[in-house]
Amino acid sequence: MPNQRTQTLLVSLFLIGIIGIVFAIAFQSIDAPFIMDDVDQLNQTASQHSLSDALKRDCYGLYRPVKTCVFFVLSKIYPETPAAWRLVGLLIYAIGILLFHSLTRRLFPWAWALVATAIWALAPTQVSSFAWSSCINILIMTCAVLGNLLLYDRLQSEPCNRISTTGFIIGITLLYALAFFSYESAIVLPALLLIWSLLRKQGIWTRKNIATMLTCGATGLTLLFIRHSMKGNLSIENGSIHGFTPAQLSWASGRIIWDHFSLWFWPFGRQAITATLVNDGNPLMELHFILPWILIAAIALGASLIRKRCPVAAWGLAFFAVAFFPMSNLAPLFNGPYADYYLIVPSIGLTIAFTCVLRWIWGSRQATLRILLLLLCVLLPATRLLAVGSSFRWSKAWNNESDLFAATLKTFPHAYTARASLARCYMLSGNFEEAEALALESTKQAPWFRQSSYVLINIYLLTKRYEDALAESEKVLANNPPEVFPWSSMGYLAEHHLKDQEKAIEAYSKAKQLDWQAESENAMINVVRLLSLEGRDAEALAVLERVQARAPGAKIVSVILSAFRQNPDLFRDAAE
Repeated sequence: MPNQRTQTLLVSLFLIGIIGIVFAIAFQSIDAPFIMDDVDQLNQTASQHSLSDALKRDCYGLYRPVKTCVFFVLSKIYPETPAAWRLVGLLIYAIGILLFHSLTRRLFPWAWALVATAIWALAPTQVSSFAWSSCINILIMTCAVLGNLLLYDRLQSEPCNRISTTGFIIGITLLYALAFFSYESAIVLPALLLIWSLLRKQGIWTRKNIATMLTCGATGLTLLFIRHSMKGNLSIENGSIHGFTPAQLSWASGRIIWDHFSLWFWPFGRQAITATLVNDGNPLMELHFILPWILIAAIALGASLIRKRCPVAAWGLAFFAVAFFPMSNLAPLFNGPYADYYLIVPSIGLTIAFTCVLRWIWGSRQATLRILLLLLCVLLPATRLLAVGSSFRWSKAWNNESDLFAATLKTFPHAYTARASLARCYMLSGNFEEAEALALESTKQAPWFRQSSYVLINIYLLTKRYEDALAESEKVLANNPPEVFPWSSMGYLAEHHLKDQEKAIEAYSKAKQLDWQAESENAMINVVRLLSLEGRDAEALAVLERVQARAPGAKIVSVILSAFRQNPDLFRDAAE
């Protein structure tokens, strides 16, 4: 046993080494471009005048003010530098690693706490959280949850007078609010605190704990009321779950829970970022949803059997179950079913359980189990070491959208969301034939999923198949809420195919009036161009001024407005 000074040095060096490996993993994709949710949120940020605008709902109608404020601030400081955003995320993740180690140090001896920290920090399922800018809010939520658990543990385990108890409870309340306004799954934090109290064998009926739980309960209700008053969506209807009644989705949630549970333990070749769950009416689907519940029941039974010998493992699994509940769809919220970054907080419980089992095996002296335990003692650590290699591969996939979506499609062959996204990547690279095939297959799988149709419209426009583009645009506008892209494509078709300038101006105008999106700039430029070509300069200028007032962060608007004021013949000269 090393002395205290040596132990502190070893712990410090080990933690620096873990953080160094994380940075090495992250640097595989440090310059990866903004993709998917990044782009949508940045487009909304372009329409925000001040930080007070960022305190409203995000681009998907969810009330996550921490996320929107972070995007607003970083977009002003580093508007076109994804690497800077990744470094910010990495620094937050490094803080989370230190907090996690402090937490596990309260459960395990110093060496086992380091093992737990390495397992949690280097898991491939953590990669998305620091490789994708849209997960910065999840990292903040994770740090707030870990900080909350540490404060709660100190409150429960140390003597406190009334003033210090009040201070701890205020700190717990503020961190709860920070976690919830970062990512709404943190609503279950009071239940996690109770599990932690049971895990640590701390009294749950003490005055301090009752006061804490009552305060957390009142805080949770207040946070939900604020979210409701801001008209924040309860979930995103993103088309990735289809064909389920609420009762069927609750039944199918066993599949979602099991897939994420097993993904953490066995991540090899299973990268998942945008997958789907579809009830196609096949009777085999019912069996497909029964088997995971049987496996979950077997895990729960195993945890109960080792509860006396390894109680921390049982409570670790309970922590996972409660932390993952908001994403599981057991309460049928119709949330997106699969994403590796869902596991960053639930995996705290899995890591604790895994480390506890490892420690139990290591210290076991039962002769009848010796061979099995010896095998497990080699196999379990080996899987985690191999998982670190997967973390490097998962990080590298973020450099290329097509690699990322292809990896998800390999894991989930029926994921029409990933297939449509891969089709878009092929389209942007000029591979129209393969892009069209993928988009058509996705449309066949999921006629309601409009992103597949958007890819097809783009391909038809680029290959001058105007009749097909017109038919696909009309289908989208008939079946989906209005969005910028189909109206913009209708404007293009009216201008170039139907030769109807008024209809084109009307379609482009409708496009630019909707929420500011990637296609909004094209719609604005086209409506101004057409008005200018018809000699309606005053109307064109008025459009530009309204758009600039609405989207002050859109640089192209300011550039065109300045140029148009100096030279009203700008578009007419370009046409000649």
